[in-house]
Amino acid sequence: MIGSTVGNYRILKHLAGGEPFPDGRKPPVLFVAEDLTLRKQYVLKAIGPISERDKKFLAQRRLEVERVRHLNATRENSAYVVTVNDFVEKTILHSVYEIKKTIDDYQETVTITIDPGKYFFIVMEYCEAGDLEDYAKKQGGCKNIQIGACLQLLIGPCKALDLVHHLPVLKGEEGPVLHLDVKPKNLLVWLGTGHAILKLTDFGIMYDPDGPTLTSLFGTPGYHAPECDLPKRWCQATDLFSLGATAYWMLTDRRILVPRGRETYRELLAERTPIPPMSQFRPDVRQWPGLESLVMQMLEYDPRNRPATAMEVHQRLEKILADRSKNDQEAEMQAEVARRMAAQRGQAGTTVPRKPAPPPKRIPSRWRVAAGAAVVFGAALLAGALTWPNRAVEVKAQASPAVAPPVVTTTTPAKSSPSVSDLRQARLAADRAEENARLEQQRRAWLTAAQTAIRKPDFALAEQWIESLRKSGADVSAVSEELRQARAKREEEAEAARRRESAGQRELDRERVEREAKRTKVGDLRRAIDAALGRGNLVEAEQKAAELAGIDAAEGAAMQNKIAQAKAAKAKTERESEEARRTARQLAKAELQTLNRLWNQTTEVSPQELLARLEKIKKADLTETDQQQADVFSIRLKAAIGLKK
Repeated sequence: MIGSTVGNYRILKHLAGGEPFPDGRKPPVLFVAEDLTLRKQYVLKAIGPISERDKKFLAQRRLEVERVRHLNATRENSAYVVTVNDFVEKTILHSVYEIKKTIDDYQETVTITIDPGKYFFIVMEYCEAGDLEDYAKKQGGCKNIQIGACLQLLIGPCKALDLVHHLPVLKGEEGPVLHLDVKPKNLLVWLGTGHAILKLTDFGIMYDPDGPTLTSLFGTPGYHAPECDLPKRWCQATDLFSLGATAYWMLTDRRILVPRGRETYRELLAERTPIPPMSQFRPDVRQWPGLESLVMQMLEYDPRNRPATAMEVHQRLEKILADRSKNDQEAEMQAEVARRMAAQRGQAGTTVPRKPAPPPKRIPSRWRVAAGAAVVFGAALLAGALTWPNRAVEVKAQASPAVAPPVVTTTTPAKSSPSVSDLRQARLAADRAEENARLEQQRRAWLTAAQTAIRKPDFALAEQWIESLRKSGADVSAVSEELRQARAKREEEAEAARRRESAGQRELDRERVEREAKRTKVGDLRRAIDAALGRGNLVEAEQKAAELAGIDAAEGAAMQNKIAQAKAAKAKTERESEEARRTARQLAKAELQTLNRLWNQTTEVSPQELLARLEKIKKADLTETDQQQADVFSIRLKAAIGLKK
């Protein structure tokens, strides 16, 4: 199977599946294949073998491909759905090959058997990181993935489910369209944009045109909702329960209910077993307000108590992330303020004495009046001292006790430091200015990241950066217009690529039809040549062989060789026939001479006997001279017989 070609795709390696379930059923086999035209790798999902009676199954698979293509053609949120490019049907002979599989750090050789029959291949986008379970194993378990990263990953399935739930319902179906099998194995991790996003895949259950029967059991144990076991009871909340179970597993590394003994998951659901809170297994979930309540609401047994739509879950996840980011920023700002105040207190401690004096008290108004009078009186005394120098010392001695205390008390407030409230306001103003500068710098970085994502192009990532800019209050009209133009250009290029791919497929179909017509024509000419050789018509055979050589040189050469052998055999037969005729002529001539001698020399032989022997000679292939002699002799014998009568 490895190395063979399916349609325009060459199978490179086995990816997953093929190992039989305990009940004997075989899951679909996934292969990594390369497009021989585009030289791009895809995933081929082989479903089969399919009998000719399974027309309904084939119609269901084709409908699955068409609907996923409709999802891929939708602009909004289409990046979160795995792209389905094509579907191919092929008949496969019995195939057996071995693969190496790691189980509990040990490598085992597993034999994969492909039963003969007709298979249906779905050509899908190839995500090298694998599904969410594989991604978690590579990270060492779900608990090693940060909660914020988990919430960012969950946004992808929310957008994908919102897209699925709004698909148009086909005639004869009951809406809405649902997925019904959301689980980690059906969420592929895409790392092509520089950060991980989840893409929803495996839409095989959601496309049953006739709807499930009473005995149909949908979903995967550990993830499907309680109403999946009840006929015609599912709704959009059914998918949200499965998404909530997946979120529970991502955040706690365990399923919502763990059966013990002979219990089954369906029995636990039927008994409405309480689901343990996530904080019991991961306490740091409490640091994300609203997260645990959202997940536990999605896991409500009654669908009416769950969130109404996938978009509501998406919006609540965004709010949880935004609140946590805001809280982190406030905590960071408070820590920065505390660090600055501590630094200022440490700097002030180097200049202020260990026991600073208490701040000066407010001087009562009567003391301020007395101090002013003392100042005026002191000025008068000073003027008198300048007039009468002999009394200067006495005036100074008399004025000093009265003037000195008020002067000290009035000048001290002018030398005091700013108040604590003034310092706090100054710090807050500086913090606001710094925060505005940091926000502006962050906006520039987001704008650069959005423009880089547009040029890659990675429109889903660009939308995230633009959304961050919009939430920060920035003007996003210019970059949004740039994104729109880039997306329109990319769609034109994709349409051109699809046209080229379609043209290439048409060319392959034309070549296949030509090969079939050539094969049919070659077969017809071979049969015509054999028929002509059977009739011995070498000329017709040579004409057909020349026509065959113009179509297929090798076949023409082989048939011409066969005609040459037929010619040689015919020539040999003709030589042998000629030799036999020559011998017969010689014998007939000798017999004719014997009859003449007997007629001329003796009369013991009657004319009647001689005439009978002559008639036998005339039947041989005689030469013209011998034939004339035989005719003359016959006339003589007949005349003799007439005379006797």
